[in-house]
Amino acid sequence: MLFRSDEPQILDALRRELMGECGTFLTAPSAEAGLEILERETVNVVISDMRMPKMDGAEFLQLVRHSWPGVFRILLTGFADMETVIRSINKGEVHRFIAKPWNPDNLIDVIREGCDRALLQQAKNALTEELAARNRELDDLNRDLDMRVKERTLLLEKAYVELARTEKLASVGRLAAGVVHEVLNPLTVARGRLEMALFRPDADEEIARHMNLAIGQIDRGVEILDNLRDFSKQKPLKREETDFNELLGHSLELVAHELKRKGVSVETDFGSLSLILVDRGQFAQVFLNLINNALDAMPLPGTLTVTSKMIDREDESWVEISIADTGEGIAEEDLMRIFDPFFTSKETGTGLGLAICFGIVESHGGRITVDSEPGNGTSFTIQLPRTL
Repeated sequence: MLFRSDEPQILDALRRELMGECGTFLTAPSAEAGLEILERETVNVVISDMRMPKMDGAEFLQLVRHSWPGVFRILLTGFADMETVIRSINKGEVHRFIAKPWNPDNLIDVIREGCDRALLQQAKNALTEELAARNRELDDLNRDLDMRVKERTLLLEKAYVELARTEKLASVGRLAAGVVHEVLNPLTVARGRLEMALFRPDADEEIARHMNLAIGQIDRGVEILDNLRDFSKQKPLKREETDFNELLGHSLELVAHELKRKGVSVETDFGSLSLILVDRGQFAQVFLNLINNALDAMPLPGTLTVTSKMIDREDESWVEISIADTGEGIAEEDLMRIFDPFFTSKETGTGLGLAICFGIVESHGGRITVDSEPGNGTSFTIQLPRTL
């Protein structure tokens, strides 16, 4: 509580009558002293005498209202100043006025009203701040919940796609196992008969051309059936300790001539890998398939990038292999189907190569993913747990 007056007798009278009411009793003989006190002290009620040198009480309380609007403002005045008092009340510069000479009981009631109002305002401000803080917390929780729901939805969608792909692979494998043998034998016989007819002395050039075309198509059918046969085989894994860096290097050597012929440069970054228990023959097929796909996808010249490293994933060490090209990339609508059996963007492809790769990696407890953007190349990444 702050009292501004330059009359010592008024301050002494107020101190006697209001001692113990509404906290600390502070006095200020001037406007400057009063404003300094308000800057450094917490004050709930300000009483100012109207008639003061340099700045009257109404002007002083107007400044208080501007800088400390929550302070309860009381003007102490004589009846001669009623016009100024009414104007100050109407402008909201003061809450109450007390006429001289004042009634002590009335003065105490007004002071207590101001203190109660200030305390209520403080409680309201505290509740408002607490509510705002709770709302911020709630907003943060809602954002976190939305993010978790979105992440969980994406994971579930991805898991559903992978489950559907796995079931599709199994279904195709069962179908292929029953069909390949029945179809391959008749095709083999048909090819043999065509070759016999091709070498007959009475076969003219036109007939020979058609026979060669038929033989070519049969060979293509046999190739598809061979891939289906490999795809359908549920062979037990022949695990052996394998150095993936050595296996990748060997795969690159097998296609070295093709790389040179196409003018494709190779960049490798092989990290220090632990030996991993896998079916070496199956992963040789995976690496060779991915490298050949990269070669087919690149215009001339191009760059093939092969990397390997160890990563920490799910509290376990994993081996990560990446095979990337600078080719044309894969359309976004095709990315979700890239590992589906019989899906291919090649004119002569069977659509089984990547499906076989997917099945091999999955059978080893790993995962294979693709990252591609039209015009910016494609990158296949294989991750396998080090301990299988």
